[in-house]
Amino acid sequence: MRSILTGATIVCRDVERSAAFYCMALGMKVEYQSKAIVELQDKRGFLLTLQKAPSEAYCSSGYSPMLSYLVDHFDSYDSRLLEYGAIRDGDVREDEDLKTACYRAVDGNMITVTQLKRAEEVRSLFEATRSIADESSEPRDEKKEELKNLLRTLKL
Repeated sequence: MRSILTGATIVCRDVERSAAFYCMALGMKVEYQSKAIVELQDKRGFLLTLQKAPSEAYCSSGYSPMLSYLVDHFDSYDSRLLEYGAIRDGDVREDEDLKTACYRAVDGNMITVTQLKRAEEVRSLFEATRSIADESSEPRDEKKEELKNLLRTLKL
C-alpha cells in the first residue's frame, strides 16, 4: 500500500509576500488566493498552501517543514532565490551526482534545491513519480457506483 503526498501547508506572516517569492523564485503558479490563504501549484500538480498565521507563535522559524525542490539548472535557481530574498544556509554542496543547497525563504521556511547531474536519472525520477500517481487511482467498483447513484436518486 502506498500513499502520495499531494500538498503541504505552511504558515506565514504575509501570504502575499510569500506567494510572490515562491512564484518568482521557484516558478510556482497561483491556483487560489484570498487574504488569508494562497494555494500554489508546481508543474507536477503538487499544491503548496500558504496560510496566514493567526498569531506570531505560529511563525517560529525552524527547519520544519523543509520544502525540497528538484531543479534542472541549479545555478539559475540559486541566483533567483538570492535575488528574491532567500538567504543561503551554509555552502553549496556538490559531488559527481548532485549539486544542492539549503535556503531560508522570505517567510522563514527552509528550502532545499537539488540538481541531479545525470539528465536521464532526473527524467526517470519524474516518470516514476507520475506512474505512482497513475497507479494510485483506484479501479472503478461498479457496485459502489451503483449504490452512489441510488443514494443520489433517493437524495440521501
